[in-house]
Amino acid sequence: MPGGGRSFARPHYDAPVRVAAAGVVLATCAFALGCGDDDETKKLRVDLNYPRSLTIGFERPQASPPGADDRSCKPSDEHPQPVVLVHGTFNNRASTWNALAPLLSNDGYCVFSLNFGARKPGSTIGAVTSIDGSAVKLADFVDRVLADTGADTVDIVGYSQGGMLPRQYLKFHGGATKVSSLVALAPSNHGTNANFRRLLERIAQTRRPLRTVHRRAVRAFLARLERSCQACEEQLAGSRFLKRLNEPPETLPHVKYTVIATKFDQVLTPYRQQFLAPGPNVRNITLQDECKLDEGDHLSMPFDSVALGHVTNALDPDDAVTPRCTRVRKGIGG
Repeated sequence: MPGGGRSFARPHYDAPVRVAAAGVVLATCAFALGCGDDDETKKLRVDLNYPRSLTIGFERPQASPPGADDRSCKPSDEHPQPVVLVHGTFNNRASTWNALAPLLSNDGYCVFSLNFGARKPGSTIGAVTSIDGSAVKLADFVDRVLADTGADTVDIVGYSQGGMLPRQYLKFHGGATKVSSLVALAPSNHGTNANFRRLLERIAQTRRPLRTVHRRAVRAFLARLERSCQACEEQLAGSRFLKRLNEPPETLPHVKYTVIATKFDQVLTPYRQQFLAPGPNVRNITLQDECKLDEGDHLSMPFDSVALGHVTNALDPDDAVTPRCTRVRKGIGG
């Protein structure tokens, strides 16, 4: 809803934004804070620009996002859980968290991020190998964060595959006692491309004379998809992986779940597939239900100020405020 609540500094554009080039330069005002105070100059910049972060991710894929991965950080009484950030398919931490990591760091959280699921060490493209294997890596990472910080549990914020993958960790790799809350931005909880999968199956089953050729083509396509991106195949609606993950119960009773989705998601469709089964510890949020100015899509979700307002509310519900309704641009953020 317009007015009130937390807000981000608004970006300005000197030229049209290009996907492979640097975008905007944001003001140094931090989220939820005013400008002009001497302390503000010490705050990290919250960069609400997807193309800019994508460029950084390709140039420095192993870099930590601003404000993240300080192993000496000790959680405060106000924010006792460290926050672990989990990126999505084809992404890395440097391309995903240049808004949320500094935002949370500015607010006093200990923030940690990891790269995972690359086919080759140091690759710019992550989260493409087995999701279960990535869940094991997440389990090891959380253990290191807990050991370094002395905390009992962590909160996890994930994007796309990174919003679904922690559920594999929670359910099958010991995360249930180590995670307080899971906040998921556009997660692939029930997969995507269900219509595409059905189309492929119809082609494979056609009774026309070229049935065998079609079937072979479909099988070859799916085999290539699995070889090059096993995680992609596992995120198709109806995959064996997702069927096992979503066997009841979808959620665990001692973990709080928040799912944040946009009606304009063009990657995980239909967007309601992202939501978890209702429960006392589950909140499913559609951004446009509260802010019709938000035209953000799947790509811009980690750079969507309205969505990030819901993230901070989920991490700190006692101090929750209505996120400021503001324009968010598809493929960019804001």
